[in-house]
Amino acid sequence: MSKDYDNFPRPDTEPPSLDALRSALPPDCFKISTSKSIYYFFQDIITIGSLYTIMWYFEEFFEQHLILYPIFWFLLGSMFWALFVVGHDCGHRSFSPSILVCDFFGHLAHTPLLVPFHPWRLSHAKHHKHTGDIENDETFVAVTETYYRSMFTSGKMVRFYLYPILGFTLYLLVGMPTKYRSHFVPVGDFYITARHKFESIFSSISVIVFTALMWKLGSIYGLWFITKFYIVPYLVFGAWLAIVTHLHHTHPDVPWYRGDSWSFVKGAVSSIDREYWLFENLHHDIGTHVVHHLFSRIPHYNLREATKHIQPLLGDHYRRSVVSPFSTMKMIFSYCRFISDTSASAVYFNQDWENTIKNVPEK
Repeated sequence: MSKDYDNFPRPDTEPPSLDALRSALPPDCFKISTSKSIYYFFQDIITIGSLYTIMWYFEEFFEQHLILYPIFWFLLGSMFWALFVVGHDCGHRSFSPSILVCDFFGHLAHTPLLVPFHPWRLSHAKHHKHTGDIENDETFVAVTETYYRSMFTSGKMVRFYLYPILGFTLYLLVGMPTKYRSHFVPVGDFYITARHKFESIFSSISVIVFTALMWKLGSIYGLWFITKFYIVPYLVFGAWLAIVTHLHHTHPDVPWYRGDSWSFVKGAVSSIDREYWLFENLHHDIGTHVVHHLFSRIPHYNLREATKHIQPLLGDHYRRSVVSPFSTMKMIFSYCRFISDTSASAVYFNQDWENTIKNVPEK
C-alpha cells in the first residue's frame, strides 16, 4: 500500500468532555447571522447563473470547441456542491435563528439538486447524533469482514468504485447497503412525528415536480440540451458530495466504535479536517469538519475560528490531513474495505491490501 497518506496517532486516552470543549469556545462562534447566510446563498446562485449565461450565449462556440464543456461542467458541479453546503447549514439550523427561514432556503438550495430537504435533514441529523457508531451511524458506515465476504462482486464495484458517480443518488433512493430505506418514503426511525412525515412528503413532492420540469425541458430541447446543462454538472456535484463525505470519515487510523465503547465526543472527533485548496472557500469551509461534528449549530463562517480554540484542547484527538485529498482518496478506495466483526474499537485492517483484500473469496 502506498505510504503517501497521513499517519494519525491513535490516542489511548479519552477525549475532553463536550462541556470542556464548549467552554473553550468564545460565544461569538455560535452567533448566527441570517444576512450573512443569505449573502452566501446568493453568491452561489449568481455564480451558477453566470456560468449558465456564458454557456447559453456562447453555445455555438462551445459546440465548435467541445473541450470547453468539461471545464464548465466541473465548475458548475462544484458550485452545485457549494449550494448544497448552504442547504446543509439550513438543515443544521445554523443558517438562521428562524426555522422558517432555514426551511425556505433549504428547499431553494436542495430541490434543484434533487435532494428532498426534510428527509435528508432528518437522516443527516442521525448521522451527527451517532457519528462513528458502527451500529447506528448513517453515512459511509464501515462494513464488517463477514458482510464484505458475503457481497457479490457487483456490490463491491458499486460501493468501492462507482459510488462517486451514483452513490449519493442511490443513497437517497434506496438507503445504505446494510439498511435499505428510501428518503422519498416517510417510513423509518428518524420520522418521529406526524410533522416530520408531512414535511418530508412536501420535500419529496418538490423534488418530483422539479424532476418533471427537467424532463419537460429535455423533451422540448432534446437530450443533449438537458445533458450538457444539467445532468453532467449534477453528476459532478454527486461526486463532490460522495468523495468529500467519505474523506471526512474514512481512514486506516480512524476508528469506528460499537456498543459501550462509543461516545458522542469520540465519534465526533473521528472526523478529519481536510483542505480543498481554492475550493475550500468556495465550498464554505466544509473541510473544517471536526468542530462541525462537535457543535453543528456553529455556522460555516465561524468554523475556522472555533477550530483554533478547541485544537489545543483535543491534542492528538484532533486530526487534520496535510496530504492531497486526491492521493488520500486513491489509498482509501484501495485499502479501506472492511473492519473487524467484533472489536469494540475497530479500524480498517492495516495490512498490505493485496493480501487483505484480493485473497478474500469473491462470491
